[in-house]
Amino acid sequence: MVRGTRSRAVVEEDESMVSTPVPPRVTAAALDRSRLGGPVRSPGRYLAASFTVAAVVLAVYLIVPASIRTGVFAVGAIGCMVVVLVGLRRNSPTDTYAWRCMLGAATSFLVGLSARSVRADLPSAIRLLPEVLVLLGYLLLVLGIVGWSRRGGNSRPTPTIIDAVLVTLGMTFVSWVLLVAPVLSTTRDVPSVVLNGLFPAIDAGLFTMAFFLLLSKSRFNVSLVLLVAALLVTIVGDLGYAIATARSVAPPAVVLDAMYLLAFVLLAAASLHPSMAWVGRAGGVTAALTRQRMTVSVALVATCAALPLVGDAVGTADVVVRSTFLAVILVGMFVRGERALSRVQRSEDKARHDATHDSLTGLPDRSMLESILERAARRPSSSASATTVLFADLDNFKVVNDSYGHRAGDELIQAAAQRIRRVVSADEDVVRYAGDEFVVVAHCDRARAEELAELLLAAFAEPFELSVASLYVSVSIGIATSCGPAGLADDLVREADTAMYDAKFRGPAAYAFFDESLRTAATRSVELGSALRGAVARGEMAVHYQPIVSLRTHDVLVYEALVRWKHRGRWVGPDEFIPVAEATNMISEIGTWVLDTALGDLVRLRAAGAPRMSMSVNLSVLQLRDERLPDVVADLLASHGLDGSVLGLEVTESALIADPVVANRVLARLAEQDIVLVLDDFGMGYSSLGRLRDLPITVIKIDKSFIDRVPVDDASVSIVTAIEAMATALTMRTVAEGVETTEQERIVTELGCTYAQGYLYGRPAPVETFLS
Repeated sequence: MVRGTRSRAVVEEDESMVSTPVPPRVTAAALDRSRLGGPVRSPGRYLAASFTVAAVVLAVYLIVPASIRTGVFAVGAIGCMVVVLVGLRRNSPTDTYAWRCMLGAATSFLVGLSARSVRADLPSAIRLLPEVLVLLGYLLLVLGIVGWSRRGGNSRPTPTIIDAVLVTLGMTFVSWVLLVAPVLSTTRDVPSVVLNGLFPAIDAGLFTMAFFLLLSKSRFNVSLVLLVAALLVTIVGDLGYAIATARSVAPPAVVLDAMYLLAFVLLAAASLHPSMAWVGRAGGVTAALTRQRMTVSVALVATCAALPLVGDAVGTADVVVRSTFLAVILVGMFVRGERALSRVQRSEDKARHDATHDSLTGLPDRSMLESILERAARRPSSSASATTVLFADLDNFKVVNDSYGHRAGDELIQAAAQRIRRVVSADEDVVRYAGDEFVVVAHCDRARAEELAELLLAAFAEPFELSVASLYVSVSIGIATSCGPAGLADDLVREADTAMYDAKFRGPAAYAFFDESLRTAATRSVELGSALRGAVARGEMAVHYQPIVSLRTHDVLVYEALVRWKHRGRWVGPDEFIPVAEATNMISEIGTWVLDTALGDLVRLRAAGAPRMSMSVNLSVLQLRDERLPDVVADLLASHGLDGSVLGLEVTESALIADPVVANRVLARLAEQDIVLVLDDFGMGYSSLGRLRDLPITVIKIDKSFIDRVPVDDASVSIVTAIEAMATALTMRTVAEGVETTEQERIVTELGCTYAQGYLYGRPAPVETFLS
């Protein structure tokens, strides 16, 4: 496959699941243009042209006078080897080792074939020199094809080699029975007969390897097709010589040598085509290759079983050799089958492991959790021990991903998994539940559960040394236990998850046990979520307003819109239903309705005698993550005929850090509409001076917790003073929240606050209260 993609993962009876990355390369068409400088040639046309040239060379060789035929053969063979060198230089394959083996084999074959014609003139001591040279050529061929097989998408070519050896043994068995055995009792040159009878068997093995390599290609390779064809015609030539030698007849040299010349021509054609550069490049073991191997194996067994019936043995040596051949082949087939079955088993085991384990951490994934909990529930329980789930979630993991990228996030997940695994004991399981969430399953008492939680918190207290930075990331842990049946596994995990959120509410690096109060709260949350759907349409929602006054004039300049929900005759506090609305993704609908209602009431207030009145509306975390928000606000302002400067939108510090990149874009687009952006509950979050300077914030609301204590606490006075000084430096205005007494008003006025809000000026009430 030469397309810069990844080769398809395939399964074969003797290979594990493999997916081989393929380096980007140009296509064969582009290679044809760049290297050959001509038009693109289709594989079919090139093959037709190659076989046509081979036929012409063959015809010329057959019709030339016998006296110059040897010279024509030598010139043609040498010319073909020169062409191979040209092809190597022109196409520049990255793996030249195999091609050099091919060239060396061709040279050895040429010298060996030439020596055959003068065998009678050679001393008897070296009369087998031609066969030795041909055998050397075959050794080089084996090295070359094994090299290609190792690079051709099959990093472990052992099964292919075993198949080729079995085929070679089978063909050697055929040669022994039909060619060698009949001459054992004669006076013929038995060593020569044996060697020449061995060559077709070696050819068959090489052909098997090359053919399997061809089938392993997911893309048609012209050069490899021509090499397979060259091996096929070589088999014909060697088989002819073997038969002629065994029967002591003069071989039809003109025909057999023509086969060898044809093999030289096909080798030259293979080296010229651009596809020769990736004969050994990635392919894959395919289903077709599997079927071919099985076909060859079945045919081999049938041949081995039938051959002993072909003629009687000529002696004890013949019987021993036949029996040995048959035994070796059968043992080889057994080993081959056993190896295939074991590879299939390993492949299936790996596939099952991969299907149930997280690829990033190697831990069991969520699909394994139920079976792990069932196994834990079946363990014998003491009076104190129970199935225990610790649900661990990394704090501020999204900030790491957004700040340093997903690669750093993956490194952090891997490092976190290793630390958790080091803390738990061998009989306790760790599961990567999802994202940055892990589940530890143990069968223990409460003391061990607390110990595990403390160990996990301590493990995460050390910095994580990532490739991009050294980071401190804490973890929040929820713990739930159950002595009930395994069927309650989902409930146990859900309870631990609920406890984990309770731990996060307490602050980072904390753990909490699930108890009945959390169960009640969770049940209440589910009930509120169901009741909240359709509350706007049913008219259960209302907007109340609280005034914000100027500390200099005591005039009401702004009303803050506060949503209220009346459910089953009683008011549900915003602190109770807003988190539910966010968790159930209903906050956008409610927020849009509140904004629309507040702008409509602002029009009524301005028409009733307050033409300079403004409105302030709170935004939730999820609204600030929605990049459609600026368009929604613009449409609502236009529908009420209002300008953006009459609207203030309040955001909290936690909303700003939840997704800072998106929040910055949303705030920038809102500021372009002249909307006043207000930072609510300042002092309770993580805002820095640099971050405030970069945001289009114009008003800061000082949190009520500081204002409450200014009459009695000098530290609170100092904090308010510092906030006011910072706001002045950043050309921002401040609002003192929660002013309830004249003493508080006097102090915040002296400290320089611009506006104030609190019960001293009015409680939240319906718009009609202020219209009158």
